Amino acid sequence: MNKTVSSNQASLIFCIFTIGLKLSALPSLMYTFSGNDSYITCLIALIFDFIGTLIVISIMHRHPDLTFRDFLTRTFGKVVSTIAQIILLIYFFGKCVLVLQELHDYFIATLFEELNPLFFLIVLGLIIMYSTTKNFRCIGRVAELIFWPTLIGIIFTLIFPTEDLLPEKLLPIFEQGFHPIYTGLSRTTFAFGDYMILFPLMGHIAYDQSSKKKMLGFAASAFIFIFAFFVIFVGSFGKYSMSQTLALGELPLHNSTPATIGKLEWLTIMIWSVILLADGMVLAIAGKSEFDNIFGINDKKWTGYVFSLGVIVIALITYMQLQAIIAIATTPVFSGLSGILQTIFVIMLIISSIKISRNNKPTISPPLQPKKSKRKASC
Repeated sequence: MNKTVSSNQASLIFCIFTIGLKLSALPSLMYTFSGNDSYITCLIALIFDFIGTLIVISIMHRHPDLTFRDFLTRTFGKVVSTIAQIILLIYFFGKCVLVLQELHDYFIATLFEELNPLFFLIVLGLIIMYSTTKNFRCIGRVAELIFWPTLIGIIFTLIFPTEDLLPEKLLPIFEQGFHPIYTGLSRTTFAFGDYMILFPLMGHIAYDQSSKKKMLGFAASAFIFIFAFFVIFVGSFGKYSMSQTLALGELPLHNSTPATIGKLEWLTIMIWSVILLADGMVLAIAGKSEFDNIFGINDKKWTGYVFSLGVIVIALITYMQLQAIIAIATTPVFSGLSGILQTIFVIMLIISSIKISRNNKPTISPPLQPKKSKRKASC
């Protein structure tokens, strides 16, 4: 197996991908379902996500040469493996469309009141299309390049709004029991399960002794940041959180500090734009990878073009329909199915890992017993 991605690059890809899609529409959406308990709901969801991430990374580290397709094919057969990869293809495709829609809404909220969809979505779609001609190693290098500027933007995003944070807005919690938290968890499953972005990376990561700790450390840091963002968001907007439909566009502007030190909003705008665009590129490469695996295609650029054109067409058809898309994604049926599939994938990997480990376990023969002498005892 060709190891094209270092563990450091894989960690950064996962970290940036996880952060980007949880800080736009999700905070206000989760507040709609859970109210003041929304940050508690987020914490519980992130704990489940971290457990899933821990399991996936442990399995990847234990079987570094096996791809996601190898795991499922060896244990459940080719048909089940193909069905699973079709589901992943749909998942990556849907999230890629969502990224384009969120980027468009983010630019409208922060920079432009009106934005030509043909210009914006097609140009971004072409950038994403170009990214499909590359591989995860290229996007890993991009992640290494943008990580530190991104980290600076993240720090500004968290530090400046804390001036307006009022702890009393975070209270009371559990006022209506656990039901609002359960509702928030069960209706926002599509926003979680980010460990599935690691599936296309299986078998392509070069590991060393510190790889597992490094990847888990980056994952934990990303989850901690997301939880802190939710706390600051609810603490800043309180009961008005529900109306802030694009949190990462509103929160950095909801403070007075940048206005007094030279208008640093441009930095957060630039950073979050780069993060969302990087997310789209990661999803496009992952989608192309699943497309190639399903149809048994190797090193053909046209599959990436097909995937990207599909994303552009659907994004244009659903133009200005982000809230409608979110409404569909948060229906009980869709959310329930999404959560079940995320869980099933992890369970299948666990079963496959155990079975493969048992099959590869060397058989230890019992020690040879010394032969008894057949000579009769002398008188």
